[in-house]
Amino acid sequence: MSKILIVSKTRMKDSRVCVGGVDLDQNLSVRLLNVNGYHEKETECPYEVGDIWDCVYVRNSRRPAPHLEDSNVSSRMLVEKASCNTSTAFLDQLDKHGICVFRGPLINCFDNCLTEDNYCFYVSKDKTPNYSTCFWVNDKPLRKNDLCNVDGSIKKRLAYMSGFSMRNKYIPYVGLGDTPDIIPEDTLIRLSLAHWWSKDGETEERCYLQVSGFYLK
Repeated sequence: MSKILIVSKTRMKDSRVCVGGVDLDQNLSVRLLNVNGYHEKETECPYEVGDIWDCVYVRNSRRPAPHLEDSNVSSRMLVEKASCNTSTAFLDQLDKHGICVFRGPLINCFDNCLTEDNYCFYVSKDKTPNYSTCFWVNDKPLRKNDLCNVDGSIKKRLAYMSGFSMRNKYIPYVGLGDTPDIIPEDTLIRLSLAHWWSKDGETEERCYLQVSGFYLK
């Protein structure tokens, strides 16, 4: 049994949620699935960001790198409700347990495996990290820049000014709730990499960068 600090909760299709955690006993990141290896329904999922749970789990190796955090939970018990509720509290736990926190330019995250194009960040199969989530203290503010799709739906995203050209890059925001108007500089942010995906038959598969949560001071 391991103590798991819940660090993110993001909404998925079919009313399911993706729950990220940090195993405080083994000093590693986990993605908590049910015993059969599936994401739980939002109405059934008891985890909340900041909680600490005792969990028995086994790593699920069904998906290729970088998505190696999947973990099937066979039993769980709430230890402490809302143990962390500020950026300082989360940073204290991460530092205490040796969890890497990147600082400075965003391109440095994921062990310099990120590729930056005109409008976004992604990793490709010729430069893939062995993990798909990390923490970052931002060097510049991220600002709301939602996009209205042709079908009327809203693509939640944040703008980050990067590169020598100082042009905006757009990062999808997949956290619960609306896109924040601004995430100030020097905020602890949780980043994640989306599933492998190709926009067409001529483009390589990529894992695009996304923001899955942030922690206010």
